[in-house]
Amino acid sequence: HSKMVQQPIYESDAKNILKNNLNISCINIPEHVIIENLADLELIKILNKWLEINKLVVKPDQCVKGRGLAGLVGLQFSWNNVCNWVMQHFGKPHNFGKISGVLNRFIVEPFVKHEKIEEHFLCILSTKDYDTILYSPKGGVDIGDIKSHSFCIKIKINEDLTEEYIADFFKINASDPISSI
Repeated sequence: HSKMVQQPIYESDAKNILKNNLNISCINIPEHVIIENLADLELIKILNKWLEINKLVVKPDQCVKGRGLAGLVGLQFSWNNVCNWVMQHFGKPHNFGKISGVLNRFIVEPFVKHEKIEEHFLCILSTKDYDTILYSPKGGVDIGDIKSHSFCIKIKINEDLTEEYIADFFKINASDPISSI
């Protein structure tokens, strides 16, 4: 039995997929911009006026875990703070556990004031036969061992997924977080 290859996607791409495919009024997926070239900073600001109005969040968008614990999340920044922060980190090597690489892609979005209890974790894994949705009511930069407090819903490809199915799943499994993925 061989393992399926998993291909991570950028946080920005995941947000775009959700924004473009979910019609759920209670989920607000904020605007965001991507910085991949320092020469584009002025153009990004001109094309996205909200960057100068809102407090912002900036972080690498390179398919790595542990950004918050590594000090790689800037919170409540002005656009000028974002630019300075990105210039400090852009092109610099960084280690994420066993993975190392150069920081060269960043996501910037509005800072949304919220309580810790309002942070959640969502991951969607796709294989040939199933989509697996991994969900935890505990999210944020200090999420820790996701497997210890997550729920896993496995859905066959082309199976209808109803609100009742999801609600029943959480009622049945509310006290039984997954132990392995």
